[in-house]
Amino acid sequence: MSYMVGFGERFPKKIHHRASSLPSLATYPGHIGCQAGFQYLDSNSTNPNILTGAVVGGPDQNDTFTDDRKDFSHAEPATYINAPLVGSLAYLISDELTAYQMLEKYDFPKGILPQGVQSYALNQAGSFEVYLNGDCEFEVTGGYLLHYKRRITGTVGVGSLTNLRGVRVKVLFLWFGINEVVRSGDELKFYLGPLSASFGLSNFEECPSCRCGFDCADAMVSDS
Repeated sequence: MSYMVGFGERFPKKIHHRASSLPSLATYPGHIGCQAGFQYLDSNSTNPNILTGAVVGGPDQNDTFTDDRKDFSHAEPATYINAPLVGSLAYLISDELTAYQMLEKYDFPKGILPQGVQSYALNQAGSFEVYLNGDCEFEVTGGYLLHYKRRITGTVGVGSLTNLRGVRVKVLFLWFGINEVVRSGDELKFYLGPLSASFGLSNFEECPSCRCGFDCADAMVSDS
């Protein structure tokens, strides 16, 4: 016995579901009021509309299933039953990489992006857009202040990020846009127009948080 409607040779035919048990508009175009629907609830006929894929409550404590639409605790395809199943299956069949995984695919550490990426888009030419849940700013080693806009764009290749827009750094009293990042061995080289600075990959093993950056644990200790 299958408890998913439409799956297998034996599945529930009288599920507790109004749209499945009432006649379709094609066969009965008239209005069916709330009270008028009870004649279909009480009917012994199988549902005229097959709700393919819906999972019902299943058998009782004695492993018995009567296939009776009035027995809603066992015959209803409730949301709390179907939602976890759909979510789990969607995860298993999804092959889309996260923005952080995509960075690693192009030989970059995930920590060059802060936490809070909502979505991203990448086309075949390497142009990308990354969306954070808001502007993000934090301080890094050396006293530099990094600022990420909510929308970041650029072009990615293996070991190179070019045409960057949306990321800038404050050096002393001046802000500079970071327009290119290149991986060279175990270092990342950041270009700010004619200027550049290199940092070891180990600095970017974890994704920084907005406000406290890479030192959130230290910030929590000092606050306490």
